Amino acid sequence: MGKLKGFFSFMWVLILLTFLLTNEAIAQKCPKDVFVFPKLNEIKMPKVEKVPLKNGMKLFLVEDPQYPTIDLKALIGVGS
Repeated sequence: MGKLKGFFSFMWVLILLTFLLTNEAIAQKCPKDVFVFPKLNEIKMPKVEKVPLKNGMKLFLVEDPQYPTIDLKALIGVGS
């Protein structure tokens, strides 16, 4: 009988908390003002140069004059 009483007490607390917490969610108001976002900056895509090699590989060269570095990335497609 003690386990059953504990179960009903737990369920009662759970139901009570459910009703108390849902009232706060329902009471929230929608924003009155319409959001106005500033115009985004124009996107300038860099020029991509495609260079095929003799062995079938393709190189894509992109120049970025802001950074004086060389960055290499390889994507190797293998499999059936």
